[in-house]
Amino acid sequence: MSIADQTKDAVLDMAKKVSDVTLSNGHDQGSSTDAAIYVDEKAGSDATGTGTITSPFATPLAALISATTLTSPELPASHTVLVRKPDSVDEWVPISGAGLKKAKKNLEGHWKKVKRAEEGKEAKAKEEKEKAEREVKRREEASRIVLTEDVSQGKAPKSKINGLAAFRDRRVRVFGWVHRLRSQKDMTFINLRDGTGFLQIILSGDCAKTLDALDLVTECSIECTGTVKVVPEGKTAPGGHELVVDWWRMVGRAPKGEEAYASLFNEDSELSSRYALRHLDLRAETPANIIKVRSAILAAFRDCYTKESILEVTPPCIVQTSVEGGSSLFKFDYYGQEAYLTQSSQLYLETCLPSLGDVFCVQESFRAENSHT
Repeated sequence: MSIADQTKDAVLDMAKKVSDVTLSNGHDQGSSTDAAIYVDEKAGSDATGTGTITSPFATPLAALISATTLTSPELPASHTVLVRKPDSVDEWVPISGAGLKKAKKNLEGHWKKVKRAEEGKEAKAKEEKEKAEREVKRREEASRIVLTEDVSQGKAPKSKINGLAAFRDRRVRVFGWVHRLRSQKDMTFINLRDGTGFLQIILSGDCAKTLDALDLVTECSIECTGTVKVVPEGKTAPGGHELVVDWWRMVGRAPKGEEAYASLFNEDSELSSRYALRHLDLRAETPANIIKVRSAILAAFRDCYTKESILEVTPPCIVQTSVEGGSSLFKFDYYGQEAYLTQSSQLYLETCLPSLGDVFCVQESFRAENSHT
């Protein structure tokens, strides 16, 4: 028998003795029994391997990691790394000195990286704890601040945002929703919306330090009193003025976190998400402006027809007969009777002509066709 065959038999004999040993980070490093960790560079797996002969690792680094810990990063003397090369069928040989040296160097880098990560976790946990403590203290201090409205000269008159030009340099009361919000150390800037326009609001002093001020998010509804001031030269604001607040209160709170308006909607929101929350989507500027443009167009049509003495009528949209054939009707049950959504209001307008003269209507027509136009 050749020396190579004797060496091979010796290695296989040792492998047989330790094939039932399962190695992990929790191995018994104090065991007096030699343990082999198997590395198959072709068929092994660092992700699912356990280091046994039937489930080898793919790299020596994974083998060393399995036998060491952060506190004990040295490979125990009782452990041996056996390697099978890609071009070898059955031969398991001890890892070479150069291969072991390289693996140990990589292992050192691995545990340094793990240590840094652990230290980073501790630092982050400490930072989050300190932040939470600061927030608790901040809220405790804010809860002690109570704003009192000055009514010594009577309550401030209420106004819509689009009528504030008449209240410049005077105190006024406004209601609305927080459309935009920007907080600084001692001041909070709010872009308020009430449906008639937008208004820049400034909270300063105690007004910016209350508990309600800490809880402000977009879409909160608030009531404010303050003085309408023209914006300084070189500055811009909706309407050319801003409200310097001296008293305010939270009327309705909006959700925070994942349910906050800013979390539900952004410029990348999918159309399906916007349709599912259409009542909230309408609060964005673009959908609201579309409705305003449509309103202006309809108003222009009505003004034009009114000037021509053409009368607007409102025919029904629920009918019991077809106008242009029954195949394209939306059918539904109307209190036990068969009814349809109208295809056209033309016939109803024609019945009004002898009595009212020229007439027009603004009415949707419903065509039960598989069309997306």
